[in-house]
Amino acid sequence: MLKECLNAARASGADYLLLVSPAELSSEIRNLADQVIPDPGLGLAEAINFGMKNLPDDILYSTWIGDDDLFVDSSLQILRDKLDRNRKLSLVYGKCTYINSVGAQIGVNQTGQLATRILGFGPDLIPQPSSLFRLDDFERLHGLDSQYKNAFDFDFFLKLKKIGKLEYVPEMISYFRWHDDSLSVNQRWRAVKEASKVRRSHLKFPVKAFSILWEPTIALATFVAGKIIGTRSKLKSTSHQQSA
Repeated sequence: MLKECLNAARASGADYLLLVSPAELSSEIRNLADQVIPDPGLGLAEAINFGMKNLPDDILYSTWIGDDDLFVDSSLQILRDKLDRNRKLSLVYGKCTYINSVGAQIGVNQTGQLATRILGFGPDLIPQPSSLFRLDDFERLHGLDSQYKNAFDFDFFLKLKKIGKLEYVPEMISYFRWHDDSLSVNQRWRAVKEASKVRRSHLKFPVKAFSILWEPTIALATFVAGKIIGTRSKLKSTSHQQSA
């Protein structure tokens, strides 16, 4: 999956690939990246922060992607062109296709600009692998908050919304692999509770005080939606195994 991920990232239009790895890699894999650095072992958010700090000074835009996810060909070029044309944008994002462990399509996240409008009081519907942001904004916001183990991207998006505009691009950008070993899947309830904590931390008083009235409903709905996607993933995998 890592080899496939790196090849897809290069085909997406990425000029520079930095790989943060917790393990020794084969020379074949290392040669697919422009730079490989060791994971500091302080959690996923800090691994991403470490990677961003080690990017060359001439890099303007950046994002991150898990080793089991994929970019669509030329997709990052599309997002980059959007940021080039409008300095007021702090984040651009597009569609994301959910696939299972064998690559079968489960569904598509195409909530569009609605994801931005509900970001502060609803679920995070912006697909992180389908996003691109300015590296100087990442540094300005002091990177990702490592107190969060699952919802650090949600917290980052909310911070970006305070300093610029978030805009949807109606193009397929990435594939997110939904499987039991994925951090977003196997720690689903913890991720949902953490997202609730992030959401409430960005609310102003007195809205924050009353958020307890609707937060449980949002958390439950988000959890159930994840379970439905997980069930679809397993059904697709079973169907694929039977046909094979």
